[in-house]
Amino acid sequence: MLLAKVLGTEAKALSAAAAFGTLAGTFGVRELSGIEVVLGTTGPDVVVWAVISAEPQMSDFENALADPGPLLAAFDYDQVGRVRLLRMSEDTLVALAETSVSKEERESLVDALLARNVRIGGMYASADFTWVADDAGMAVWRSNELVASRATPPANAGAVVIHLDRVEEGLRSVRYALLDGGCDQVAVHDDPMARLDPGYNGNDLFLDTMWAYWLAEHLAIWSQLPLINETEAKTDQTLFVIARATRAASDQLRSGARALTMSIAIVHETMWTTIHVPDTQDVVELLVGHVDGSVVPVTLERGTPGRLAAYLRRVTTPRDVLRAMNRESERWRAVYDAKNVASAGRP
Repeated sequence: MLLAKVLGTEAKALSAAAAFGTLAGTFGVRELSGIEVVLGTTGPDVVVWAVISAEPQMSDFENALADPGPLLAAFDYDQVGRVRLLRMSEDTLVALAETSVSKEERESLVDALLARNVRIGGMYASADFTWVADDAGMAVWRSNELVASRATPPANAGAVVIHLDRVEEGLRSVRYALLDGGCDQVAVHDDPMARLDPGYNGNDLFLDTMWAYWLAEHLAIWSQLPLINETEAKTDQTLFVIARATRAASDQLRSGARALTMSIAIVHETMWTTIHVPDTQDVVELLVGHVDGSVVPVTLERGTPGRLAAYLRRVTTPRDVLRAMNRESERWRAVYDAKNVASAGRP
C-alpha cells in the first residue's frame, strides 16, 4: 500500500494522483495496478487526499524473465536505451518483451540479467540484426533467423572486415579475412538506395553502415583481432589494443591473481594510461589514470575478482575503458595547461 497526503486544492490532488497512475514500469520497478483518491477537507479551502495502490504488478519485461529460455537481452545501438528480451531457439529468435534503461542504470541491469543466466548481446533495429559474442560463443541473426554462429573465432583469421562490394554497389558485409586470402562471411546487407539514389554520398554510407560497425567492433573484440573498415581510409586500432589488455587482465584474475598493474602500452594523445586492479580483501577495483600519478585515477568498476574478470571479458568493456581514458586525458591536459599558465605568470 502506498499512502500519500498533500494539502492543496482538489485539482492539485487529482493531478498528482494521475501522475502516480502513469508511472512507467521498467525492469526492477513495479507498476501500480490501481489507485484510489480519497478527498476530504480540514478547512474551507484545504483538501486532504490519499493515493492507495492495489497489489503491485510485475512489468512485461520482468514477467518474460520467467521464460525457460535460453534468453538473450539485446541492447539496441540504433535506438539507444532500448533493450529487447528474446528466447533463442535452434535457428530463430522469439521476441518476448522490451524495456528501456538509462546509461547510468545499464550496468546494474546487466548484472541482474547475468545473475539470471541471461546472455547479453546487441542489436541494430533498423537493419534488423541481432547478435551475441561472449564466452559461450558468437551468433548473428537477421530478421530473427540465424545467419552465423561459432563457438570460437576461425583459427586462420587475420582480421574482422567491414566490406564494401565494389561491383555490386550497396552490398555491405561483416566478414573474417582469412590468412590464406579467403573470407568467412558473417552478415550481409543489401541497400539498393546506394545504386538508385544519384545523390547518395559518404554521409549516407556512414549512417547506413552503423549496424556493421557495431557488429564488427564486438566481433573483433571477441575474436581478439584488428578491425578493418573499408568505409574509412584508416581504422583507429586503439580500442582493440585496449581489448587485448582487458582480456589479459581478465585471464590473470581468473588464474588467481589478486593484484596487478597493467599498462595498455599505447600513447593516447599526450598520456600513457595504466589499468590498476589492486587487492582489497575480497573486492578488486578497476582504475584508469595517468601512469605518472599526476591525475587521480577514476574508478571504472569494482566487485569480486570473479565479477570483475567477467566484466573485463565483455565486448562492451573496452569502449568503457576508452571513454575513461579520454576523460583522464582531458583532465590531465587541463592540469598541464594550468601549470603552464601559472609558470608563465611568475616573474
